[in-house]
Amino acid sequence: MFFFDFNIIYLLFITFLFNMLILGIDTSCDETAAAVLKNNIVISNVIYSQVKYHSEFGGVVPSIAKLQHEKNIDKIINLALKRAKISFKDLDAIAVTIGPGLAISLEVGIRKAKELSSLYSLPIIPINHMEGHLYSGFLQPKTTSINKIFDIPKNFPVLGILLSGGHSEFILVEHLFVYKKLGETLDDACGECFDKCARMLNLGYPGGKVLSKLADISRKDLNIQVTNIDGNLYVRELNYKWMLPVPMAKTKDYNLSFSGLKTAFSSLLKAIGNIDKNSIGKLCAFVEYAILYQVIIKLTNILLDYKDYFEEIWLGGGVIANNQLNKMIRNVIKQDYNNISIIKPYKKIFTGDNAAMIALVGYLKYCKYKKNAFTANLDAIDRLPTLDISTNYFKKFL
Repeated sequence: MFFFDFNIIYLLFITFLFNMLILGIDTSCDETAAAVLKNNIVISNVIYSQVKYHSEFGGVVPSIAKLQHEKNIDKIINLALKRAKISFKDLDAIAVTIGPGLAISLEVGIRKAKELSSLYSLPIIPINHMEGHLYSGFLQPKTTSINKIFDIPKNFPVLGILLSGGHSEFILVEHLFVYKKLGETLDDACGECFDKCARMLNLGYPGGKVLSKLADISRKDLNIQVTNIDGNLYVRELNYKWMLPVPMAKTKDYNLSFSGLKTAFSSLLKAIGNIDKNSIGKLCAFVEYAILYQVIIKLTNILLDYKDYFEEIWLGGGVIANNQLNKMIRNVIKQDYNNISIIKPYKKIFTGDNAAMIALVGYLKYCKYKKNAFTANLDAIDRLPTLDISTNYFKKFL
């Protein structure tokens, strides 16, 4: 069953009437990001990473994150404008992340957006950070063909899969900006589990990307099998006799859990004892498969329960850059769901935190709700650090 409502027809129509330039600002965690979009086309995208300031602590320190945002936000915004070859006076609007994220980090971006709004009479479009990840697959490069310039989401309903360091969610997108959360992590996020397992292997911070790179190198050397033991699923490596549980495998809901898997991996490492360099890559590939297999089980359950209900899956969040995950999702689709298309960012840089995705959602909301929806009292725009994607936060601005 598919929908094509009047809002989509209107959005398609109005996007052909004008080209608009939007400045995106994101300070949701430990990256200071700014981008300029022309409609859905990425004109510039600048990201300042704070990793070197947080690595010695093994995680993000909020006070340091705020300080670095304050020191760098003007430079990052000006650089985004410079690369786009425009000035503030050329902009049509500012899109800024209001949540979820670190409260004191969010406030830096919001405060700067309000300052620029007042100086240049620009409307502010408040954006849910996870909406940015959800729609990130619709970003287009400057070299895009003309038929993609106004490429917008329209094949509703669709399934959104958001996997990042702070979130793991399955979202049913019923219409544009209308969501139903099908499932989420009950404890650690998927990306968080990657980072914590990487830390156990002394791979540094953030170690998730390092773990995945080592896994790509060593995966071919393993003999991994999923086994049912007394009604519980386990991922096993037959050559080394390693075994890890698949959490939540028996539950009928679509929720995820990674905390127990993290604990089980810690116990496995203690049982192994001294780990030589040759084994580190193999352990990376093994735990990576165990982490991702749970996601695939839940995806398979959703596809079975919602068979023929949607034709697209949207992927967003840092974990979406993982090669093994993409392979596993493609294998599921090939088996019985060849009618389903996978939409994901055209570059891996847009899977992580960035301001281009924020500007994109700003563009879509600007088109749908019109400019007068964003000229309300600036005091109404405030940080929402625990903002949920299924919450209709936007109604207060309409």
